[in-house]
Amino acid sequence: MKKFLLSIFLILTFFVVSCGNSKKAENDTGILPDEDAVDEDMTDKEAVEHDEEQDEDENITEYKNPCEQNPCKDFEHSTGNCVPVNETLYRCDCDKNYYWWGNKNGCIERKPELFNICTGQTKCYNNKKEIECPKEGEEFYGQDAQYAALGFCAPQSFTVKDSDVEEQKTVIDNNTGLEWQQKVVATDHIFWYSGESFCENMTYGGYSDWRLPTFTELSTILSYDSSPTISLNYFPDTPPDIFGTSSMFATNVLTIDFDEAALNNISLDNPEYDYAIPNYIRCVRGENYETEVDPDFMIEFGQGSDFENVLHGNPSMNLIWKIKYLHYHYEKKSWSEYLKYCEELDFAGLSNWRLPNIRELQAITLNGSYLNYGSSSTTVAWNPQEHFGRVQSKEETYHQYICITENPCVDGMVWNGEKCVENPCLPNPCKLTSASLDICIANPDGKYSCQCMPEYQWDSEIMDCVPKEDETPSPIPPD
Repeated sequence: MKKFLLSIFLILTFFVVSCGNSKKAENDTGILPDEDAVDEDMTDKEAVEHDEEQDEDENITEYKNPCEQNPCKDFEHSTGNCVPVNETLYRCDCDKNYYWWGNKNGCIERKPELFNICTGQTKCYNNKKEIECPKEGEEFYGQDAQYAALGFCAPQSFTVKDSDVEEQKTVIDNNTGLEWQQKVVATDHIFWYSGESFCENMTYGGYSDWRLPTFTELSTILSYDSSPTISLNYFPDTPPDIFGTSSMFATNVLTIDFDEAALNNISLDNPEYDYAIPNYIRCVRGENYETEVDPDFMIEFGQGSDFENVLHGNPSMNLIWKIKYLHYHYEKKSWSEYLKYCEELDFAGLSNWRLPNIRELQAITLNGSYLNYGSSSTTVAWNPQEHFGRVQSKEETYHQYICITENPCVDGMVWNGEKCVENPCLPNPCKLTSASLDICIANPDGKYSCQCMPEYQWDSEIMDCVPKEDETPSPIPPD
């Protein structure tokens, strides 16, 4: 009996081995190819390439649509329409008079601030001409018009209002609520201090509560898609010329040139101008649009003097930004490289970076009427070889630039490079420090420091700015 069982076992063993050899033979002849096998005749280089191709195939993942479950249906005052930005970021369309403020805050009821209002640019450009807007990953992707189309700003919106008085129509800005005189007033050397009284004494469209607009208010009707830089559908008689405002910076009157959206200032100390606002005025009525923007705060990731590793932010703007400094004569960056750098930036645990449009750039860097640094994603539409910002040439420049992204945290919180934490800079403690510049630096450990005046330095023990004992260079890089 044992011999019989042994015979059966040997027969089965022989059968299994034979089948295995047969299958191997079939594989060797290509009848049942083994896709994971590496041919013995392959060279080392071919074998490595084969393995890399396999790895790539294994790493291919399906595109994830953040709108698949339609998160917008859960936000109050959302229309329910979800717009995917990338695999993780989306935007929701909001009801009238509501504005999208990120997936942490949803649709909020507030007037868009100047930097939230689209520039009016709807076309894309390369270094020389208008082009079809590129796709993500292609050269020149990340332009102003593309992010406007994705809903990153409130579209400009106007309504013409008829008047019982002939040729005295007004224009309502649906974003700001301001009402504008549609007809332009030629000043012909009206003195600056007379410009305000001119509007205040004017009766137009049946109203007598007109005033000279502030610099910010007049900026809201700028459109960067053509010259004159305004929508001629609503303001048809606007000449490409300089308009005055009621705002001043030191002894300068701030003006706007609607020929090329230039932000100018006229010195009252210069007798050449005879204290006059040149050329034109457009009066406005309605609640004052000026809004106070909270002081900047910064997050330090490196040494205080290493601004390459510092994250900047503004609580009221819902934006955070990173500055990249180019070393003069050593680094050369074209506009397309600016766009690409920001699009591919992965910094401080955030990856949805972009080059700011001109309004966002001004909100970050505007000091009076001067841009300190930076390049924008907004093209000079009537001269596509240039873009807006301090350095205008698209071909080449030697200057620092800024990448921005939306703050992923809710109000009162700040991103520390890994997560949202309580913002120690709210309310701003540096306002109570007489020798500070009112700029608060929120450290990742939850503490803060203040940026001090040049002759002072921060003392973390007493939490105050103290006189410097030696000539330590200021951490602020030269302009």
